[in-house]
Amino acid sequence: MGRLQPKVVHTEESRWFDFPLARAFEHTAHRRLLSVLSGWAAGALFLTTAFAGLTGTLETPLAIAGTAAFIAFASVPVLVNRFDALGAATIVLLVTGIAIVLVPAYYQGGLNSIYILWFIVIPLLSGLMLGPKVALASGILGAIAMTVLYTLASVGELPKTDKDPDELFSWLNIVLGIGFSSATGFVASRSLSTSSKKLLEATLSEKAQSEAVEESSAHQRAIVDAALDAIIEMDSSGQIVEFNPAAVKTFGYEREDVLGKPLSDQLVPEELRDDHTAGISRYLQSGQSRILGRKLTTEAMHADGSRIPVELVVQPINVHETHRFTAYLRDMTEQNETQQKLLEQSRQLDRSRRLESVGRLAGGISHDFNNLLTAINGYAELLLETEDLDPQTQDYIEQIIYAGDQAAQLTRQLLMMSRNEHIEGQVIDPNELIDKLMNMLERVLPESIELHRDLQPDTGRIETDPGQLEQVIINLVLNARDAMPNGGHLFVKSCSEDVDEARADVLDGIEPGEYVRIEVSDSGTGIASEIADQIFDPFFTTKPFGEGTGMGLATAYGTVRRSGGALWADNETESGSTFIALLPRTESTEQPPVSETTEIHPGNGETLLVIEDQASVRSLITQVLRGHGYRVIEAADGNEAISLFESAAETVEMVITDVIMPGISGPEAVKRLRELQPEIAVVFMSGYTDVRLDHRISREPGVAFLHKPIRLSQLCAVIRKQLDGPPEKRHPTP
Repeated sequence: MGRLQPKVVHTEESRWFDFPLARAFEHTAHRRLLSVLSGWAAGALFLTTAFAGLTGTLETPLAIAGTAAFIAFASVPVLVNRFDALGAATIVLLVTGIAIVLVPAYYQGGLNSIYILWFIVIPLLSGLMLGPKVALASGILGAIAMTVLYTLASVGELPKTDKDPDELFSWLNIVLGIGFSSATGFVASRSLSTSSKKLLEATLSEKAQSEAVEESSAHQRAIVDAALDAIIEMDSSGQIVEFNPAAVKTFGYEREDVLGKPLSDQLVPEELRDDHTAGISRYLQSGQSRILGRKLTTEAMHADGSRIPVELVVQPINVHETHRFTAYLRDMTEQNETQQKLLEQSRQLDRSRRLESVGRLAGGISHDFNNLLTAINGYAELLLETEDLDPQTQDYIEQIIYAGDQAAQLTRQLLMMSRNEHIEGQVIDPNELIDKLMNMLERVLPESIELHRDLQPDTGRIETDPGQLEQVIINLVLNARDAMPNGGHLFVKSCSEDVDEARADVLDGIEPGEYVRIEVSDSGTGIASEIADQIFDPFFTTKPFGEGTGMGLATAYGTVRRSGGALWADNETESGSTFIALLPRTESTEQPPVSETTEIHPGNGETLLVIEDQASVRSLITQVLRGHGYRVIEAADGNEAISLFESAAETVEMVITDVIMPGISGPEAVKRLRELQPEIAVVFMSGYTDVRLDHRISREPGVAFLHKPIRLSQLCAVIRKQLDGPPEKRHPTP
């Protein structure tokens, strides 16, 4: 912002003219003064000239001088307004004024009149209007002029008047008077010039300070108004004196509604008001404070009475013994919500990582472990086929098989909850599944627990393993039952739900879209907050030793996640807990479950190639197949299998191979063998559970897939089914 300064015509650096009036007057006022003086003078001379014209005296010396002076005075406004030449206008005005006064003065009063005018007017006016140098110069010129005039008058060269004084006496008085007047004009001009300069400097300084204050105030106002955080200022009496737009947005008050009102009544929660008032009083009395200048996190009141979490810093402002306090507040609501979402995402990620770690561990041991279980259970099955077993031995063998099945089930649970086992999904109606399951559960729940169903019609269909989904619901219902030892209410609900991108990110990164929501809630004891993050961890349980394995919720979590959904718990320690499962809806049509038969049909002498790197498993399978009428070629790896296949005298009708082996893998070996014999049937076996590999292999034509540990009866049934199928279905047409 520019600073306004009065414009002057000349400065002290001028050689002869100083123009003191230009210092005393602001530029516009100086112009107005010159215009008014010249205008009045020109008007008076116009009237005088007009009178002379009417009386026939227009050609007299006085009339001629008046006409010339009128023209000079009339030119002053032109110089001022057209050319802004205030210096030239001042000189014209002064010289014309002196001339128009001296000539009539002489004719009316002689030299004494001139002396009086010069003594009183000319040096003083010259000094005030043109500066001290001109005042001295006018005095010198006046003395010279008077000397010349009196000399001319003495010799009779000037017209005589009745008022001429004694020449010598008059000359002496005039010279002394002019000297005194010149000195007076000089001093007055210097004093006026100095005083005007100081006054101008003071005026400019005051204006500069005022403008600086205005500029600073406007700058501060702009900063306060543009601030993203709320800025609130309070005086020593606790009244609000500043409330910026961010504060209006944060607290819901209009600025004019809170200015001048107690801050504590408007923004401070009731339980904190006494501390607020005491803190202000303590600071005003002693200058001590526990909060000033420190970042604090607290709560403030919104206009609607709700609480707002805020982060604030309060700074005191002490000016001229006046105390004020400025608070800078930031609404933490959105940030807290974001942090909560990030915390929840972090918990979900930690949970997923823990389950993935368990899954990697289970996947790492599953191959060898399942091979061992295949051998253990397989030889146990062979023992059961032994004739004349006594009952006790038969019971021992059955216990071995049962233990092997339990071990296989445990491995499967570990793989399921870690999302490492592929779900062969079916399109089902979840309401029908839940309805049938509830009819069964009503008979096993104690009478003290009342079961409520709220299944919304048309929730949609989902694609999942119905048996595993049943197990999920059963686990959740049984957990709810255990949370209500004295009875209560158990609710099972279903409905549809749309999940947007923001909510999908929070729910462990599921895909946005339409979901079926299944809730199982109870009125029991709820889940303690300190263990809420552990309930889905494998082997974690709050039940006494021997009453729970800690695998139920972990398995349920893995099943839902593998189906593309999410499972979490909403917990209220005083009113029970709610487990919520979201499963993606599908528009696919319902698919009937695929039935598998384990009926054993003996072989007809077909030649089978068995590829298995585990000697115990290979020996078991070979022994069983030969015992059921097949011819068997054994190979310990893919390279050996290819070599034996190429040199075999008879036609090999089926390859039974492990998937993961040293050297050439099972799928690669089959690919090379099918180049030699495209219609050959294939049965893959694997102790690993890789979702992508299992899914790809099981979808190939003419291929069956078995997970280890396998039952020998199941193996024989699958082999027979593959061999009896038409050859064109075993391999795609070239």
